[in-house]
Amino acid sequence: MEQTAASVRELTESCISKFERLLSLDNLAYVKSLETRLADFRLWADGVGALAKAGVSLDSRLQGRVNDLALVKNILIMLANSLDYYMNLAKTGTSSIDGAVLNIDSAIKNLALIGVAIRRTGKASRNRKADHTFNPNAHQEFKASGMQGGELA
Repeated sequence: MEQTAASVRELTESCISKFERLLSLDNLAYVKSLETRLADFRLWADGVGALAKAGVSLDSRLQGRVNDLALVKNILIMLANSLDYYMNLAKTGTSSIDGAVLNIDSAIKNLALIGVAIRRTGKASRNRKADHTFNPNAHQEFKASGMQGGELA
């Protein structure tokens, strides 16, 4: 299966699995630099619903936004590839992991920026929906109970 055909959920699970395999290494120098990055990645996944059930998942919410979905998937693929590269460095005992760490950091930072944008568009969408469905006639009691001159009494 081509990586871009995978869902955001599958790609996210794959990245978490790769992180966990790296964290199981005996070499403390390699493990220490990844613990915080895994925590950041899990926060991103929870914040955007990357691992949520169908209907509320990021895959579902981005279903009609093909370019946004492709962008998220491509960054997740980049993260997975960076984690594979990191694993290769760890297995060979290479002492210079700085480049691999920068790649991982870059991917997580990009995902975080996209997460902020996703939350903003979701909030704006909910506000538009609330404005569109608001029926002032259904709230006459509230209006009569103390709204005078636009302020609460």
